[in-house]
Amino acid sequence: MSIINYRKITNHIHTSGQPKEEEFSQIKALGVETVINLAMPDSKGALANEGQLVSENDMNYVHIPVVWEDPKDEQFALFSSLMDLHAQKKGVHIHCALNWRVSSFVFMYRTKVLGHDKAEARRAMEEIWQPNYIWTDFMKRNG
Repeated sequence: MSIINYRKITNHIHTSGQPKEEEFSQIKALGVETVINLAMPDSKGALANEGQLVSENDMNYVHIPVVWEDPKDEQFALFSSLMDLHAQKKGVHIHCALNWRVSSFVFMYRTKVLGHDKAEARRAMEEIWQPNYIWTDFMKRNG
């Protein structure tokens, strides 16, 4: 997979940084039915027509714009609800600009909801980035 910082978490959960226009067909080929975008509309590489591109590839699109310096507990709650609805079906692909926001959200979801091993989930997140104090605090509140 050529998408920046792509990771297959489970058979139904895939994550990455911002896909390019032509990469949405690759995401669809993974069996993904829903794409969740946690990046801001003005994030580096953001596609103004991303919802349209996802729809053209016969997938659902959900955008939860998470401000880098101020992730909200309510956003994680919404994310968790969406994951509960979509992740156990054919699949979900979650992305942001670099897979930093996403890897943190997925770490919390894996440990809090799915009951995955915390050390393993943290290792997967830290392969992508080392959370700063804002995100460490956010994960403590929600994990």
